[in-house]
Amino acid sequence: MNEGELPSKQEENIMARTRTVPWDAAEHLETEEDMAIYLEAALEENDPTLVAAALEDIARAKGKTLPAG
Repeated sequence: MNEGELPSKQEENIMARTRTVPWDAAEHLETEEDMAIYLEAALEENDPTLVAAALEDIARAKGKTLPAG
């Protein structure tokens, strides 16, 4: 399907049957190395919002929370 194009009936059926589940990166950050690689990937994107989200995920993985703001 191209941008601006409506989905076909087959695509609509597939989308209607697709189930999603919540995914939390913090649950998959098990080691310090995992966390470092994850943060490096976020930093490479040059997106402050993404870096902040990665830091929050890392804090949650360590059982901590970051201050709001």
